[in-house]
Amino acid sequence: MNNEETIGIKRLVHSQKNIFIANSGLEINALDEEWILLPNKDKGYKIEMGWLHSSNMPEDEYNMMLDVFKYSVQKLSASTLVGNIFVAKQYLADGIPLLHQLKAMWSNLSTGHKKGLNSLFCRIKKLGYRAYSSHHDFTSKHLNKETNNHLDPLKGSLSDIEFDSFISVINKKIENFNWFIEYDFDFYKSQKFSSISYAISAKLLTSIIRRPVQLQRMKWSDLIPLTSSFNEKRIVTHDMAASLGKPLLQVRVYIAKDSKSGIREQPEKYGIPLHERLSNELLNFKKLYAEGVKLWLELNGHSVNEKQLIKLLQNMPIFLHRSLFELKVNSIDEIKEVFTDKSVAFHVNSSSIGKSLEQHIIKSERVAIAKATSNRLRHTILTRGARDGLSKPQLAKITGVTMQAVQSYIDMDFKTRTMIDKRYIGNSFLKKAFNSPISELDFNGHYIYDNDFNVVGEASSQTSCNRCSTKLGRPLGCYGCENFKPFLEADHRAVLSAAEKKRDVNRTALIAPLQSHSLEKLNKQITLINYTIALCDDMLLKRVQANVE
Repeated sequence: MNNEETIGIKRLVHSQKNIFIANSGLEINALDEEWILLPNKDKGYKIEMGWLHSSNMPEDEYNMMLDVFKYSVQKLSASTLVGNIFVAKQYLADGIPLLHQLKAMWSNLSTGHKKGLNSLFCRIKKLGYRAYSSHHDFTSKHLNKETNNHLDPLKGSLSDIEFDSFISVINKKIENFNWFIEYDFDFYKSQKFSSISYAISAKLLTSIIRRPVQLQRMKWSDLIPLTSSFNEKRIVTHDMAASLGKPLLQVRVYIAKDSKSGIREQPEKYGIPLHERLSNELLNFKKLYAEGVKLWLELNGHSVNEKQLIKLLQNMPIFLHRSLFELKVNSIDEIKEVFTDKSVAFHVNSSSIGKSLEQHIIKSERVAIAKATSNRLRHTILTRGARDGLSKPQLAKITGVTMQAVQSYIDMDFKTRTMIDKRYIGNSFLKKAFNSPISELDFNGHYIYDNDFNVVGEASSQTSCNRCSTKLGRPLGCYGCENFKPFLEADHRAVLSAAEKKRDVNRTALIAPLQSHSLEKLNKQITLINYTIALCDDMLLKRVQANVE
């Protein structure tokens, strides 16, 4: 019998307790060559473990690593585990290096690999294998200092123009969808249903500033009226937001990185209230979704009334993988077995939710191609909040991260960022203005009037203009909008004067420093009006000079 066969027999004997339950609820045999961690093909849904079973590790180290990975699979997300497995396979397959060997190779490792090894030694120590405590003491003290990339133009906080453009793109996509027609069953099996689902997920993710995996786990039972209760011990009634007399919704979010419990076990302490517009959009989406489920049930020979359908929806994912509509089911009870309050069956992939953000083309004044990601949105909100003077507890509550995680945003110097933003606003506006010439008054457009009913410009698209929800109103909110074409000879100075008076009045009404954020958009529009005036004056002067010549 060779050495490999001996190792195999020993490890088979060790497998007396080899069946365990993953974080997702799936049953796993620890001695399988592949561990299936998720029911859907998301990042890390399957990990290769044959390398561990056939490795040259000493038996005690093999048993220890098997315990570590079993523990990790039960406590960590599948996507996190992928990196840990990769690092372990690369550096530990032939056995745990001695401390002096670890120190010798440490300087040549990438930051990611150092963090992966530190994570592994942390769990080894946590499980009581004290012989490797010194390994974790070393790795934890010698991690590369992370650089602050919150203001990086490619990965950091979005500028005001980029963020506004992203929000505009998402809103237009949802506004252009017709909620009030009857769709056939083919619609729900197509990319068209997925497209509107991803648009709603992008809007919700931007509104609550959470991670894609937290949206992926959401069920319809997590979305309830503001006046209702989640009946959660952790969400105390007096901590919940009160109703404002409108049909608003609130959403329950489960902690993304919770090593103490499984999926959908630990909700955040506070339900998150949603604004009226998003509440209405989610209600429209739920009606559309419910109609698709009803059609699916009918095609499978099952008829349900409205009350039964609503009850059935409670444990179904808000963001549903459309492959469900291809499934054949024999009974309603069979569906109830698939969808429980802890199940993750037919939840759309979290990676798909994240990637859907990047597919939206957004305008930028800094880079050729700007992409929004969940990390960039979180950077944006934390950066803005810190700039406006919000405290660490406030920033942590808004974004669902720890107070330690928001400290770097508090420490940032925003004077430089503000100066850069102002310069970019001007460059972007002037570039757009010269590429799309300012219009002459031709009486053929959809006109924009000032407060004295004088025409100051026209809208390229009347439909987009009618749907605009700018809080500053017309014409003030129009300047800088890609749909607005200011007229060359209009009295833009009158608009500027009115805007400055409005700012002065608002400034004197402030009762707290944090409220200065309310003037931010107004100041931005005043800047854009000034650029418009300067550009019009320049073009009129060139016209006069040409006529003289």
